[in-house]
Amino acid sequence: TYTDEKKEREKSVAGQKQEVSEALGEFFRQLKKNKLWDNSYIVLVGLNGEAPMNRKAFLWRENLFRENVHVPLFIKTPQL
Repeated sequence: TYTDEKKEREKSVAGQKQEVSEALGEFFRQLKKNKLWDNSYIVLVGLNGEAPMNRKAFLWRENLFRENVHVPLFIKTPQL
């Protein structure tokens, strides 16, 4: 992936986290700029962690049991 300045981003977990952080920051700025922030529900969830065990009959990416699912990451409710 690339930064806004068109520089190639580091190919690591840290680089990917930085990209997600920048994208969310821009999304939040646009919501606030368009006066939608206070009226919006935002729920950001993350799935498919690294399970310490495998379950029979499930591929790792199909494992939605508690040992593998990490939710929620962020919740913002409207300010009524």
